[in-house]
Amino acid sequence: MTIEELRCLIHTGEKIDVEFKRAENDLNKDLYQSVCSFNNRDGGHLFLGVADGTKEIKGVNPQRIDKMLKDFTTSINNANKINPPMYLTPEVFDLDGKKIIYIRIPEGTQLRRLNGRIWDRTHEGDIDITDNAELVYKMYARKRNTNKYTKLYSGGTPVFVEDDIFGILIPMENVAGILAGLEISVRENSEENKRRKQVKKTGEENRRRKQAKKTGEEKHLKI
Repeated sequence: MTIEELRCLIHTGEKIDVEFKRAENDLNKDLYQSVCSFNNRDGGHLFLGVADGTKEIKGVNPQRIDKMLKDFTTSINNANKINPPMYLTPEVFDLDGKKIIYIRIPEGTQLRRLNGRIWDRTHEGDIDITDNAELVYKMYARKRNTNKYTKLYSGGTPVFVEDDIFGILIPMENVAGILAGLEISVRENSEENKRRKQVKKTGEENRRRKQAKKTGEEKHLKI
């Protein structure tokens, strides 16, 4: 990330993938909500030392930077806080003679929780969706791509359930449709495989015929 790229992001202001935190001397309490939200959505850019609303670069107290970085790294690596743990590398930049901390949060491949709660990112900011089964299911589906068959074949909305692992409950009236869809998919794949084998077999037979013809011609020439 270059200085110009940082300035451009700050200039555009807060949005679904950009968040500012004042964080002059300490980490904001809601900092980890943004980290978790970004990771559960499409990733994002987090700036410490920039005022939200005004986009003014306030800067972080240079004497507190080391402790803030240590506290941040320790927290995101703590499975009791963020689960699964995260591994991020904050960067310190000098803008207009002031220090800011920039953290790039990538899109996660797993659904993450903050203190047992599930956070998502919207244009309005960070939202706790833990108690909204539909939103949690949609998030989980994005991560696992589980809605490929459930909605395609059942036509209904599966029910999200939570235990030691995530699971999906499909209404019984839709099971027949799902099985039928899977059967069609399997049959289509089977027919496609048969076609490919036949093409391959035909090609091999043609090659053998050509080789036999060539061999016969060679023998004829020798005679």
